[in-house]
Amino acid sequence: MTATAAIKAPKEHYEYMMPNSGYSKKNNLFILTPNSEKTLWKSKITPLTKSYAFKGSDLGDIPNDLLYLLEEIEKSKYILDLQDDWDDEGSEGYKELSWAASIRFLLKYAKTLYQDFNIEVQTPNIYPGPKGSIDILWKVETYRLLVNIGKNGEDAMFYADNYKDQISEGNFKIDQFNRFLLPIAIKS
Repeated sequence: MTATAAIKAPKEHYEYMMPNSGYSKKNNLFILTPNSEKTLWKSKITPLTKSYAFKGSDLGDIPNDLLYLLEEIEKSKYILDLQDDWDDEGSEGYKELSWAASIRFLLKYAKTLYQDFNIEVQTPNIYPGPKGSIDILWKVETYRLLVNIGKNGEDAMFYADNYKDQISEGNFKIDQFNRFLLPIAIKS
């Protein structure tokens, strides 16, 4: 006879359980099955999350372990006060649409890396970009990654390098990004 172990998990954790992880749900218990010793656990059970909203619009939720990102998000709201010609060089002002899309992307990107790979992203800087776009910049000793969210809130581009000889760049739609094609902003 093979033994099984039962693990009681809070309801909010259910959505983060990976299929084929060796666990099955029965009567609000996750059961460790006999074959699960042969399976690899590829995702951690994510703790509670906090929802982030702006002017009544939900921009996404973020695991409690990543709440450190909210300080930079709050600081970046100054961008919304920049009107046309804010730099005396004719630059466009910034719309709530592009700022909100940038924050929505950042929260989704950070949450995805955390849930799927147990990676806590480095805190980026959020800056006004060219032509009404928003720049999200990760800059550490070994790499830099720039994601520019277009003023339409849909299109984005990225550029990453190691300050030497390795460069990666491309374009993507922020609501359809593939986490395997974007560089990873690992927290150092």
